[in-house]
Amino acid sequence: MRKLIFAGTLLICAGVVACTSSQLATATETGMILAGKDPDKARRVGASVGQFAGGMSKEISLDDEVALGRGISLKLLEMKGGLHADNELQRYVNMVGHAVAERSDRPNLKYIFGVVNDEEVNAWAAPGGYVFITVGTLRELESEAELAGVLAHEVAHVQEGHMVRVLKKMQVQTGISDALKATDSDYEEYGQSLESGLRVLVENGLPWEMEYEADTLGSEIATLTGYKAEGLRDFLGKIETPDDDDAEGGWLSHTHPPVSKRIESLGYHLDGKLAGFDGASQEERFAKYVTNRLAKK
Repeated sequence: MRKLIFAGTLLICAGVVACTSSQLATATETGMILAGKDPDKARRVGASVGQFAGGMSKEISLDDEVALGRGISLKLLEMKGGLHADNELQRYVNMVGHAVAERSDRPNLKYIFGVVNDEEVNAWAAPGGYVFITVGTLRELESEAELAGVLAHEVAHVQEGHMVRVLKKMQVQTGISDALKATDSDYEEYGQSLESGLRVLVENGLPWEMEYEADTLGSEIATLTGYKAEGLRDFLGKIETPDDDDAEGGWLSHTHPPVSKRIESLGYHLDGKLAGFDGASQEERFAKYVTNRLAKK
């Protein structure tokens, strides 16, 4: 019964983010009444949920976005082994990262790029312009164009506010749970803190449609920067496995769409909007600052 009330609330107001606070309050109240709850309690809970959702519907300020991204980044670095010790490598990745960021739709953000001391093939973008790539990913790359493609993919996540949008939706749903828990101890199992919400996000990743969008927009950003349009696709081709379902970790895990599907999707875009662009690859410069330096470690 408890699950039916909570699920019914979300179904009545399908797509939490799209609902107004008053609609969400009414949906919560109606769901509880339909489940046989006391009408007075239902009205109190509905009002609480509506007030919470009203606050979450407001646009997050830039200062709050940066602060959120900074906090997520600190936790991420703690989880993943910290930053790589090679300062020259860090400077080079920041140079390429800032070059592509300047061609994004949010060039005025103070982007920070970092190489994480982790051998998993992965990269992340936190709100506010924090972008990280692993040593394991750098070992798979063979050109600056491929590096630019990966970093531009992450910059696209920041540009489109993907993580902020997901977190806002999660917080609205958490707010419903917390409001119910505050008035009925039976809802304790649904209560979640922001800490656990962030942990779920890191483990589960972003919705796949956001990953496809970041692939497309990232390739466009890298191309506008002057790099070979196929950089990201070339990299994906290197890490593709015979069976994507058997892959583990990072960009090869369930947190991202199957690599084969991403390559296929990018192919349509490269043959269409980005056809005919002849950009740079910069293999020698990449080898100097990345491949050769990592080989010495």
